[in-house]
Order: sequence, then structure tokens, then C-alpha cells
Amino acid sequence: MRKLFLTFVLLALSLTLLAMSERTTVISLGLPSYGTAKLNDEGQIIGFSGPNLALGWSWKNYFKPLVPNAFNPYWDIGTLALLVPYIGIGGDYAIALSNGDMFLIGIEAGLLYAFINLGYVF
Repeated sequence: MRKLFLTFVLLALSLTLLAMSERTTVISLGLPSYGTAKLNDEGQIIGFSGPNLALGWSWKNYFKPLVPNAFNPYWDIGTLALLVPYIGIGGDYAIALSNGDMFLIGIEAGLLYAFINLGYVF
């Protein structure tokens, strides 16, 4: 129970510190669970990287810059449980919100998994 509590505290602290940054950020039920955006030279989002809920690190890379109100395919790689590697493909439908943020609805599949993803980009 103590380890679970410490894990929760560290995750909450990490999320708080990242939220204080001025970089474009994603919170998601997928991979990564919380991360910062990778931008191209024109300032468009081309991916995200950050920790995931499976205690690993994830890199999501869109094939083209993220387009609001459209389906955006991507590939991703990362680790689960700190050391177990994974690779997957998927796509996000980005819904533009009036304040400039985006809501993501997506699907992802890998060798041993598939899931539906929900996320929020701010």
C-alpha cells in the first residue's frame, strides 16, 4: 500500500510540474498518459512524449502534423513496466474546442494489445 501511495504522489507531483510549463501538453488514457508536444519548424504538433500509466515512457509520432477535426494516424514506441518495449500504430480524431484546446478520440493496436484512447490537449 505504501508503494502505491508513493507512486501516486510522484505521479501527481510530476503532472503538477509539467502542467506549470507553457508547452503544449496532453493528458490521455493511452500512451503517453501525460506528455509534452513535439513541434515541427512551423509550430505544428507532430507527436507527444512522456510517461505512461504502465510505468514506462512513450513516444507518439504522427505521420503528418496534427489536424483538428480530422483523423490523424500515428506510430508509437516506448516501454511498459520500465523495461518491456512495445511498438504500435493507431489514429486520433482531434476535436477542436473553442478555447484552442483539443479533445482526442483514438484507437491503437500493437502486437499484444488494442484499446480505445481518450485525451485532452491543452
